Amino acid sequence: MKIDISHFKPIGNFFSWTLSMEAKLFRVVPKCTLTVVFFTLTSQLALLLAFFLPLKVLILLGSSGMPNYFPETWKPVGLENLVIFLSAGAIGSYLLYLTTEKVIYFFVERGASSLLEKSRKISLFKNQNNIAIRAYHLFSRSLAGLVFIGLSLVIWGFLYPRLAIAVIGFWLIIFILISLALKFPVALSAMLHKNIRGKVNVLGGIGFLSAFIFILTDFL
Repeated sequence: MKIDISHFKPIGNFFSWTLSMEAKLFRVVPKCTLTVVFFTLTSQLALLLAFFLPLKVLILLGSSGMPNYFPETWKPVGLENLVIFLSAGAIGSYLLYLTTEKVIYFFVERGASSLLEKSRKISLFKNQNNIAIRAYHLFSRSLAGLVFIGLSLVIWGFLYPRLAIAVIGFWLIIFILISLALKFPVALSAMLHKNIRGKVNVLGGIGFLSAFIFILTDFL
């Protein structure tokens, strides 16, 4: 069966344009972009710990002793001390998340201002600065997302290569299906363009559920 490569052209053009835009932003304001990417990754990891550590605390509170699946190095600390340390870690992670979000906004605003100054354009409308800030924020966070995905796949490639292959395979299938759907009648194609962020969130949820099912199936 011969596959028409032109089906993938719309999404290919989108990714090409996105990468080109990211490269230009990085070239014009490299320091601000690197800072935003770094603190965005830090923010997401801190938020993850802020949700994960309280679950560990609840598990410990419901146990009569140290659970066997906890690391051996944690057992000498004691159950009560470990609950205190994990609780403090959860609070600290959330405070770190709030702090990094403030830092991100500061450097986003600074980077957007630098972009406007270097473009040497006159103000065309009232909300030009706000639009520039939102656009720069969106692109810098998407760049951080790409870095996070790349690092995650590399780590999975070493620790759990089958999961890495399954995740790549899932998104490759999604890529192919969307590319083919864009060639369908205009009505269906228009539906795909509506509420793109919501559809991406749904696909992300499906991807997470698929990864969980794969891990469970692989374990069983």
